[in-house]
Amino acid sequence: MNLIKKYREQAREYGIPIWRLPDILLIAMAIFNIVVMIVSYWWISSGVDDPSLAIFPIALEAVIILVVGNIIAETSKEVIDNQKLKKEFINIISHQMRTPLTAAKWSLELMKKETDEKKKDKYIDRTIEANERMMGIVNDFVHLARMSEEIKEIKIEKFEVSELVEGIIRNDKFFSEVQDVKIEYENKEGLIFVDADKLKTEVVFSNLIDNALKYSPSHTKIEVIFSKKGNKFIAEIKDHGIGIDSENRKYIFTKFYRSDNARRSCSSGTGIGLYFCKVIVEKMNGEIWFESKEGVGTSFFVSLPL
Repeated sequence: MNLIKKYREQAREYGIPIWRLPDILLIAMAIFNIVVMIVSYWWISSGVDDPSLAIFPIALEAVIILVVGNIIAETSKEVIDNQKLKKEFINIISHQMRTPLTAAKWSLELMKKETDEKKKDKYIDRTIEANERMMGIVNDFVHLARMSEEIKEIKIEKFEVSELVEGIIRNDKFFSEVQDVKIEYENKEGLIFVDADKLKTEVVFSNLIDNALKYSPSHTKIEVIFSKKGNKFIAEIKDHGIGIDSENRKYIFTKFYRSDNARRSCSSGTGIGLYFCKVIVEKMNGEIWFESKEGVGTSFFVSLPL
């Protein structure tokens, strides 16, 4: 029982089914080998006229060993990738938290020595600001954990997508005014019904529009353009911001990845939003891609079934 519990804990830690654990697969392969050997010996000993027929169970055994070996190799690679992601996740948390924690520490240290009340108030404000930033980072990672669970279930339904996106644009109006970035919305198709998961679609467009706002300089605009092509709905979210350089383009949808341009433009961020967008869109039988020119801007495209 303790051994089964141990294997269950390992499977949970690595994020794989228990039957894919290398130990379980090796035990299963050893048992299968023994069974094949016994069956082959019994078959030949029972008076088979042509002993060369024993090649069939041996060949079957070789095929099974090849398949199981391949599963073990894939599982080992997945486990290594999961451990690598955990390490990257910890590095991101430590990097994101270090700055506000350091700011709060020094503000408190200076406030303890300060006698001037006005300067004390200034240090208190800095401490509150650092605390709010830490709370924002914690909320981001709570959202990340929640999204990791939510994307496992996709519920396809028919709904009107233009109303959903218009709601997102209205909600972002205050932030866009603060950023001094104008959001222009163009839909010449009228009502557009798609087959997708409504809540997950909202997550995708919220992420893409928020990213466009985050990386757009003041006095520029974001364009949200709807069109149809065959049996597909296509949305384009276009900004006139920093763009993505050619070296970083292949990594854009990678989990926890943030380009050098993105870090310079905005220090906060987990590098997880676009990864989730890609996973969600593909689970809804859609496509997501982008076109970009460094220093000119980026267009993200989302295609969903009508």
